[in-house]
Formats: sequence, structure tokens, C-alpha cells
Amino acid sequence: MSTRTSERAAKAAAEVDDGRLALLDEAGNAVQVIPASVCEHVRAMVHRLRLDEGGDELPQRIGVVSTLAGEGSTTITRALGLVLSHDFGLRVCIVDLNFWSPFEWPNPDEVRSGIAEVLAAGAPADAVMVRTGNPGLSLLPAGASVVGERPLLAKSVDLDRTLEGLAERYDHLLLDLPALRTASDALTLAERAGSLILVVHQGVTSDAEVRDTLEQLNGLTVLGAILNRTSSKIPGIIRRRIPPL
Repeated sequence: MSTRTSERAAKAAAEVDDGRLALLDEAGNAVQVIPASVCEHVRAMVHRLRLDEGGDELPQRIGVVSTLAGEGSTTITRALGLVLSHDFGLRVCIVDLNFWSPFEWPNPDEVRSGIAEVLAAGAPADAVMVRTGNPGLSLLPAGASVVGERPLLAKSVDLDRTLEGLAERYDHLLLDLPALRTASDALTLAERAGSLILVVHQGVTSDAEVRDTLEQLNGLTVLGAILNRTSSKIPGIIRRRIPPL
């Protein structure tokens, strides 16, 4: 099978008939299926942001952050990566910088080496890079680190160099960031992103908590917000402070 035919087959495998997108492991098995509603919200966000930029591309480096743990920032990061690689044919690398709660790949029983080990050993990122079964989409796991090392990793010059090196090879870097209220180094890591998307679990995160998050992010570029698991009531703080997606 030719490389082009293999890529077409992988792209087809990532598509689910009802509009969902599947994140595939190296063997082409579905690790996570993103609901159609989430895919459509992410697509709408991408198109709006492109229009806001006069049709130009999105910022190369985008961080996805939340106020509380469990609001769905990892799922949104993966959905954004799938949309950019699947719909636009872009080269995308998802970088897991949530050292406090790293995502496991491809299953919860396996913690793979990642950027923490790269920084500790001075190894190249390719040594731990995960090539997914989705054409154009790669993952760089967080890896394992002890609590005392994490603030040092967050402000490491080597982290800056690693991200800069990846930026030369990919169209977009998507940084999966820790929740601001769960990690002392979350804001430091958020500053590594050129732009941010805020994920809010509606009905769980209060207006006051969102307001506090926006104040913490003051001075950074917040592209917009995604309301995860929404109902019909939109929090006023979101309406007033962040353009709707």
C-alpha cells in the first residue's frame, strides 16, 4: 500500500458516520471518539478565529486551560488537534504539559516517557514522540516527574528550546495545560502559549471562579472560551468577557 493510500485509509478511519472524529493509536485503533457536538463547536471556533484574523492562519502555538481539573481541557485539545489535522491537512503536535495529571497513551495502565524525561536527559523530543494513526497528528506525552521537579520544568530554558524546535516542524503546537487551581506552575506554563483557549464546565465552574481565572490570565491573549457540557443558560461572566464561539 502506498503512503498516500495509507494516509487516505487512516483519514477515513478517523471519520465516524455521525460527525464524530476518532483519535487513533499507532495501529489504527480508536483511543478516543470525540462527540459530533464537540467537533462542531471546535470547527465553529476555528472558522470564527480565522475570520477574525482576516482569513489568516490561527496562532501557531495555542494553549488549552481550565480553572478546575476535570473540565475537559484534554478532550478539547485533542478535538482541536483532530479538526486541524483532519479538516485542514495541517501538521499538529499536542504537547502534554500537565505534569500533575498527565494523559496516558493509549490506556490508563501505561504511563509513557515524555517531555519530562526529555528535559531531564537532554534527549531529543523524537525519542518519546507518539505518532498517532491520524495523518499529521503527533502527541508528546508529559512523562513522569516528582512534585518537587515540576516548578523547575515549568520555567526551564530547555522547555523553551524544545517547544521552539517543535514549532519549526509543525504548523501548530497545542499545549494541554494543567488547571489553574490545581497546579502551582499552571500560570507559568500558560505563559509558554502564544494564545489561550479557556474551557469551562458549565454548571460546575462558578462565575466567580471564571472571573478569577480571567484576572489571572490578564496580559495573556485569550482567544475565546468553550463551554463544555452546556445547558441553555450561559454564564454572564462568559458573555461579558469572552466573545461567543
